Amino acid sequence: MKFRDNWKTLPGARVIAGGNYGSVLEFAGRPCRFKELAQAAEAATDQTIDIQEVTRNDFDLNIAQTGISQIGLMLAKNYQDYAIAGNNGESEASPAVFEKVLGHSLTPLSEALKELL
Repeated sequence: MKFRDNWKTLPGARVIAGGNYGSVLEFAGRPCRFKELAQAAEAATDQTIDIQEVTRNDFDLNIAQTGISQIGLMLAKNYQDYAIAGNNGESEASPAVFEKVLGHSLTPLSEALKELL
């Protein structure tokens, strides 16, 4: 389908075209933990993944052993610090506005992963 034939069904086009969505839109899904992401990956691939909960120190050691660049290592550690600290808005994340603009519920994580794979 070409864009010009389908523009009213595309979320971005509906927002730009003046849908009644308000002046600020917060597009968010439901936050998930790595364990939930791994479980969704299991469902998407029909494979068992060895899911292990590790301490922060073990995480740092494991990520460092992957051969990741120093910048990548720094970013990974900073993301972990941010997530562990909490109070970063995840408790307020709601898919309601996103779903309203889309016109349907968000795709379940396992189905979205399956599409990516």
